Amino acid sequence: MTTAYPTDTRTAPAAAVEMAREALQKYPFCFWFQSPNTPLHTIGQVEMVVRRLRQHGNRAAWNAAYQIEQCL
Repeated sequence: MTTAYPTDTRTAPAAAVEMAREALQKYPFCFWFQSPNTPLHTIGQVEMVVRRLRQHGNRAAWNAAYQIEQCL
């Protein structure tokens, strides 16, 4: 079952966290509901970034989501 909220509380790899933070800043139209400075630590939070990039992003955002997901 898919949920809208981050559920995996394991610590995310540093590379995935860094790429997700960059995506928050680069694609703010995908994250209208949160600050670009939102702390990201868990796999669930990074997966939420990937999901939002795919839901509301353009082709470049989709590519960023793919790259982030490869780090998980």
